[in-house]
Amino acid sequence: MASTSGVLSFVDWKPEFEAEKKARLSKAAKAPMIATAYSPESEIPPDAAWFRMDKEFIDSQIRNTADEILVAIQGARTEDKELAYLRKVTTGIKEVAVKNAKSVAIVGQQAMGKSLLINALLHRRTLSKTSAAGGACTASAIKYLYKRGSGDSDEVYDASIQFMDGMNLNEIAEEHVRRYYHFHHSGQVDEMYRDEEERAAVTAQQFFELVYNTHNDKVAAETLTRRMTAKEIEKGNLLLGSIHMAKKRIEESGADATGIKGFKDMHISDLMDRIQSFISQQENIPSLWPIVQYVQIFMGSKLLRNGVSIVDLPGLGDLNHSRTAATNSIRRTADYEIIVAKPERVTTEEVVDQQIKQAIRAHGANRTILVLTKIDEFFLDTHSIENVIDQHPTEPFPTIKSNLAFVDSALNDAEIRIEADNDEDADYTEIAEQVEALQFYQEYLVRTAQCAFIQQRATNLEEEMKYKYKEHDKDPIKVFSISASMYIDWMKKRQKERPLLTPEMTGIPKLRRFLLGLSAEDNLENYRHHVANRLPAFLNTIRRIIDQDKKDDAYSIIRPKFRHLVESLEVQSKAVFQDFLEKGLLRLWAVPSLKAKRTETVASIVQNWGEGTRWNTYNKFLRERGIVKKSMSTKYCGKGANWNSEISEDIAPDLIQWKRKMKQTVRLVAQNLNSLTCAISDEVFKVINDSTLSTPLKAVAVEEWYKRQEIVKTKSSTLELLLKNRIEEVYKYASTETDTRCMISILNSSIFEQIESKLHMPNFYKKQKEDMIEAMFPSHAIIKDVLDKISEHIYKYAVKGLATTFSDFTVELNKELIMFDEHISERLPPDYMMTDTDLEIRENLKMMFPQLERRVAELGRVFGGGPIIKRRELSVGLDDLDLESPTKKLKGYDGV
Repeated sequence: MASTSGVLSFVDWKPEFEAEKKARLSKAAKAPMIATAYSPESEIPPDAAWFRMDKEFIDSQIRNTADEILVAIQGARTEDKELAYLRKVTTGIKEVAVKNAKSVAIVGQQAMGKSLLINALLHRRTLSKTSAAGGACTASAIKYLYKRGSGDSDEVYDASIQFMDGMNLNEIAEEHVRRYYHFHHSGQVDEMYRDEEERAAVTAQQFFELVYNTHNDKVAAETLTRRMTAKEIEKGNLLLGSIHMAKKRIEESGADATGIKGFKDMHISDLMDRIQSFISQQENIPSLWPIVQYVQIFMGSKLLRNGVSIVDLPGLGDLNHSRTAATNSIRRTADYEIIVAKPERVTTEEVVDQQIKQAIRAHGANRTILVLTKIDEFFLDTHSIENVIDQHPTEPFPTIKSNLAFVDSALNDAEIRIEADNDEDADYTEIAEQVEALQFYQEYLVRTAQCAFIQQRATNLEEEMKYKYKEHDKDPIKVFSISASMYIDWMKKRQKERPLLTPEMTGIPKLRRFLLGLSAEDNLENYRHHVANRLPAFLNTIRRIIDQDKKDDAYSIIRPKFRHLVESLEVQSKAVFQDFLEKGLLRLWAVPSLKAKRTETVASIVQNWGEGTRWNTYNKFLRERGIVKKSMSTKYCGKGANWNSEISEDIAPDLIQWKRKMKQTVRLVAQNLNSLTCAISDEVFKVINDSTLSTPLKAVAVEEWYKRQEIVKTKSSTLELLLKNRIEEVYKYASTETDTRCMISILNSSIFEQIESKLHMPNFYKKQKEDMIEAMFPSHAIIKDVLDKISEHIYKYAVKGLATTFSDFTVELNKELIMFDEHISERLPPDYMMTDTDLEIRENLKMMFPQLERRVAELGRVFGGGPIIKRRELSVGLDDLDLESPTKKLKGYDGV
């Protein structure tokens, strides 16, 4: 047996070796294979109820229920409105509605192993081409999503190309025009930045040539040549022409009116051949990737099937600010973010450090995942591993050292026995077999030492990185160490030699298990909601259709009054919320003393921009809208800087205070609005009680509203969380400064452009710096300064966002309220004559109904004995309600 170190002794190892040797020899004539391909099916799933649930049984029961109803009503007339509605409802409940997958964005610099990681996670060997394997570098964001009905290993794929819309095309074309004009026509190119700005101008020209299709259209090429002159550029003709030609290229590609081009049911090799020009930059090959927003690939995969989508973002470092901003917009909307980095530089690499900090700001530390790739590069040569075994004091190295000493001794003994035996005819087979076994055991020990060294080094590095960002977030980030290349080696159907690391040691199964757990609770809740809410509601629809004897025109008298209450609630709610937006929404720096303090610090930052730099560097920042990725000036020493981010970091404490106070404010607003909903709920009971309905009909109406009000109240209670989430979104928007689409960059852009356009005259640099201070903090009190603009921008952004949230919430709440009116309308006799067939179908449904009820009840028990549902999110079954009986809500009802 293995020791406490996990290392097998020679005696325990030898039987495994002999069994493997026997198997190898028996197969040698057939194929040089000693191991089969690895499959994720053997992996232990996350410890979550979703993976213990019999999904196949539940799906089949739901489908069977729906199919039986559809068969029962297949002969229904189209004029039979009730059965036509039932057909629609039945089709809707046949499958559990799919919620949006948890999106995981993967970012990293080129050659960090991103493509290998994606291939390994999705269990494909050649899905994402690596640059090392001759693949072009990914230039467009690629979203990997589940293809409904696909098996995890199916090799049939769909894809869609989403081209840029008008806003994005304008933004990217404008930047290319600006950079081309600066290099070729401005006369202000400084030698320090000549190489970089020339590359930018070349990239811009390539963009123009692409959208004008100059390689295939001589007329367009001549037009482009004319428009690239200074005069034409200044007239705006190059910009407008480039946008027009880009839209023309999109149309020629076969994209539809929304800018989407699709591909269906293709093998991966054929698909990649078709979409390669949309996703990557390749030399000497025309490509449309510069005008592509993102690409979606739909496929089968264990990860994707369980509600996790992977988003492969282009390698960071694009000189084009617009493309960087487009990439970041996708990155910021992801639920989680993986930063891919090599372990040997992760503790000191500034770019990786910035990526992690940005991810924490955007998602929080508990949604930030650092993946250390290529841990197989920890491998040591034989001499080095011998030193580790000899000198490392912790297990398993002492045990390995002892066992290696045993092997050396045994080999020496065997050599001595052979040398001491002078019999030339002696049979040394047994000794030879022992020597062979000892040599293989020696290899086993060295491999075990190498694996242990890799794992220990990876574990130490994981612990170091996990808590490195405590000052940014109290929670640790998630850190995983992987070798995607060795995992992919395990996927080969025939392996002449096993990879050093086992599949589990590669870290891919562990990372995949973690990612699978991200969506587990949402997936389970989705099924629970379907079984405990949608199916009972479906049964109620059938019940109302088949209970023809209980239908009565008298129900119509309460409908107008109910609709009036709903309209009244909507009017009152809108008035309360509008009052909050106008009077309760706080402004940043509403207190003059706080603004005065922040003005001092921000003014110091703006002043510092011009300190220690020459005019060329200052103007470089102005041209690049405050964001320079690399400056060779003495001040920045080859590093980059972001002027906008400097302001953002300075005002961060004020934003945090604003966020905290606003969450308190929206909590009170949500509570007030919830009180209105509860009050209306009581009014509905009063309307029913005061109506002229007979007592039995009142009881039915009360029962209907009793069930509906719980759903309404649950929905109403979600407003507080929705508003707080919106405040959090506003905060993240206001506190994130990574690209030209961020708030302060947008506000400063016109100022930077204005200052940079100043004519170069004597002392112009001094004048530029003075004008910058004046533009940021005008001496005239009536002109808004930069802090006023920030405050106003946040206020408007918050108003728009909160108003949208409330509007969407109101629509959803009204849908739940109106369902009561619809259910009451179903209690009215049909407004058309019933045929014998109509009645026969209803009679058949009535006979089927008890069995349907039992089946739904059985499904409910899968989730713990009945409709166990989170109150704050879903409705509650009547038996679970801690309220007085609905019949007690009815005045004078005695149960008769």
